[in-house]
Amino acid sequence: MKTTESVARLKERWKKFTREVKKPARCIFCAGVRIWWNGTRQRSASILVEGVSVYLSDVLCRRVKCGTRECHKSWTLRPPGLFPQRHYQLCLTAAGLSDYLFNPASSLEKVAKACDCSMRTVGSWINWAAFVTDPQALERRILEALGHPVLAPLRGISNRFRRYCGQDHQKELSRAAHNLCLLEALGQAHGCDPPGLRGVLTAVVANRYRLTTYRTPIIPDIAWRSWMETWPIMSS
Repeated sequence: MKTTESVARLKERWKKFTREVKKPARCIFCAGVRIWWNGTRQRSASILVEGVSVYLSDVLCRRVKCGTRECHKSWTLRPPGLFPQRHYQLCLTAAGLSDYLFNPASSLEKVAKACDCSMRTVGSWINWAAFVTDPQALERRILEALGHPVLAPLRGISNRFRRYCGQDHQKELSRAAHNLCLLEALGQAHGCDPPGLRGVLTAVVANRYRLTTYRTPIIPDIAWRSWMETWPIMSS
């Protein structure tokens, strides 16, 4: 009952956002000021609610379009908490990754069942988490924010998977775990809502599109550029 009520409240918040959201002042692609309403679109999402994977098939979002002659691109105004170009939202991804990487009793099969997805999908989460950013870049940002480094518990990861994983896959798993821990620490340092994977990436990506697909997972702002220019939380 608690999960059902929480889902109902979430859906009502998202519906209210869609009804009341204001038209953007500028185009996210060209910064043009001529913006048109462009109807709505319905999308689906799997999210984590009260520790349970919930599938939503009727998330309605407003669409807008740039009226500038040279642009004419359109985009979706997403409700808060809905990450772009992701069916499995980052709250669910973070929970599944944490269970698989840090729980000795877990397995790909168990995580896939809990998240209501395939084992191949969980595998893609691991690869994405490993390469979405550079651990050294995250360590530098944590040092800037806290004044001291944060150590990630990586030895247990290597020992756990050593028996049946090749060396390259062990490195991928360790890097994914490293990034997950560091993103959590960085999110806490800047007051982001947990999990850090969702909080930090949502703050960095904001309303931009075509970032962090599984094929090209790196977010340039996290990996290489100065966050002082791209992440308002850092300079507020």
